[in-house]
Amino acid sequence: MLAQTGMSPSTAIRSKTEYQRVVRELRVHQVELEDRVRERTAELSGVVTKLQKEIVERKTVEEALRKSEERQRTLFESAPDPIVVVDAEGRMERVNRQAEVMFGYQRSELIGQPVEMLIPERFRNHHKQHRAGYIGSPHLPPMGTGLQLYGRRKDGSEFPVDIMLSPLASKRSPLVIAVVRDVTEQKQVNETLRRLSIRLLKAQDAERRRIARELHDSTGQNLAAVAMNLSLVTRSAGVLDTLAQKALAESIAMVEGCVREIRTLSYLLHPPMLDERGLARALRWFVDGFSKRSGMRVDLEVAADWERPTPEMEIALFRVVQEALTNAHRHAESSTARIRLDGDKTTVRLEVEDAGKGLAKAHAEGQLVTGGVGITGMRERIKQLGGRLQIESGLRGTTIRVTLPLGSATK
Repeated sequence: MLAQTGMSPSTAIRSKTEYQRVVRELRVHQVELEDRVRERTAELSGVVTKLQKEIVERKTVEEALRKSEERQRTLFESAPDPIVVVDAEGRMERVNRQAEVMFGYQRSELIGQPVEMLIPERFRNHHKQHRAGYIGSPHLPPMGTGLQLYGRRKDGSEFPVDIMLSPLASKRSPLVIAVVRDVTEQKQVNETLRRLSIRLLKAQDAERRRIARELHDSTGQNLAAVAMNLSLVTRSAGVLDTLAQKALAESIAMVEGCVREIRTLSYLLHPPMLDERGLARALRWFVDGFSKRSGMRVDLEVAADWERPTPEMEIALFRVVQEALTNAHRHAESSTARIRLDGDKTTVRLEVEDAGKGLAKAHAEGQLVTGGVGITGMRERIKQLGGRLQIESGLRGTTIRVTLPLGSATK
């Protein structure tokens, strides 16, 4: 065999040995390769399992997101108030069904159009400025804060609205959600209440005037007659015993006291001096009497060039002073107060300042009622004359400021 191959015995042995070595190395490499394949297969299996898990989780998230978006669309469309979503350029991106109904447009007519098309033309420039400022510094103002807002329908008709603005995060650009509410009915109710309040105040003044007249002309005169009769009786007091004389003297003193109280009450209800001599004289009389009754020092400053305004203004300002001093004494527990009355050719100004403990917020906003309709009545009296009443209250006291335009008439 070796002879046939031409190999020597030693060469054949070396070749066989080399072959066996190579075979062993190949087997080792095969085992290593199989181990690596198993390891890699296990790794890939883990990766596949992880990917499958991630796919399942992503599908779950996508399904939840789809449902969430569907709920949002449902809520958006079923909202009871019109909703308009506006981009940074002021163009409408989305509107709900109620917005279509309120403004009379189809959705396709609104999307992509400037939101100012829903606002009366005379307000559009101001609204653009307001919108730009809001986009630059978004916040959450209460509906219609400090503004008289109006919407405009497709047919050109206008109606009062309140608007709530809210920023909305977006990947593309900032968005703003506007919730619109028609307040026509609310304003009608408020106007009705305002008119009823005016009628109530007028009726109250008329009743005060009537009662004051009755007290002065009837009860006061009757008491004066009784005092005169008692004075006549005193001429014969010598025939009375000591007890009767004492009772007569006490009766005279009580009648005189009643006369003074009736006169004071009559003047407080409606001082005739207000009609006869004007507000400045009436306030001087009232302040002097109030200081004596309450022990409170009240300073009254009236401008040297003061001129009488209309009778409606005089009674309104007099009632404000009455209410302010009563609150200062009873509630603020102030020991001093200052009243300033001045004006010019266009405006009447009144300021009442005390040094008490101040009014609670609810009281300053008009919920305090004393001696009638309270601060709410004060505000309404001034408002119906076209004026303004401001209240500043703190730890150092309360200041009430009233401004009235001359020439205004009660509505």
